[in-house]
Amino acid sequence: MKTTRDYLNIIDAYHETGSYRAAGRLCGVTHKTGRRVVERHRAGGPWTRRPRLPTTRSTDLVLAVLAKRVKDTDGRISAKRLLPVARAAGYAGSARNLRRALAKIKADHRQKRRLYRPWVPTPGQHLVIDWTPEAGMNIFSAELAWSRYRFVRFAANQARETTLTLLAECFEELGAVPAVVLSDRMSCLKQAWHRCLGPDRAHRDPKLRSTARDRGPATSSLAWPALVHRRGLPLPWHRQ
Repeated sequence: MKTTRDYLNIIDAYHETGSYRAAGRLCGVTHKTGRRVVERHRAGGPWTRRPRLPTTRSTDLVLAVLAKRVKDTDGRISAKRLLPVARAAGYAGSARNLRRALAKIKADHRQKRRLYRPWVPTPGQHLVIDWTPEAGMNIFSAELAWSRYRFVRFAANQARETTLTLLAECFEELGAVPAVVLSDRMSCLKQAWHRCLGPDRAHRDPKLRSTARDRGPATSSLAWPALVHRRGLPLPWHRQ
């Protein structure tokens, strides 16, 4: 979109050179644009182009009907099924235009059908644990995310009982039980992971349940924090 200064520069360049092509090269436009600007100036009309008149599409009449059917079917209805409905509502255009309008409505529906809120971490909610072999010893490390707390112990092996014992000691030092324990795919916790996925699972691992009952102040609904095995921290958003 050219400004008034651009149009004046084109007119001045034409008066100086006397050629549409030369004026176009000086102002960075084509000779056709320069000719139209000069002719509009000579005719006494506006230098700028006339605004385009608002155009109406054949699908504007049935946009509300299409949007309602897309919402009712969660975006799974096709233009072939909607064509008879659109015809009954007064649509007289082609099936191609209807497909284009329906594709745009479906794209808007996909963007608004589900809201995503940013994940706001809570200090003390996640405990990240891992084993590291070093110089013939096994180092157990537990970090309380966003709390600047680290629990480190040395052990002779990476057995399941050793891991649970060190976790219980970590909980005693913390004075509370975190909601989620994040770890990689530890073979010693594989069975416990399948039996204890969250508070909605009724079957608990007996050793986890007894350890939580004897050692930690866990609630009755969640006898042990959910053991989540992932390749890193959880995703930074949750689906609503």
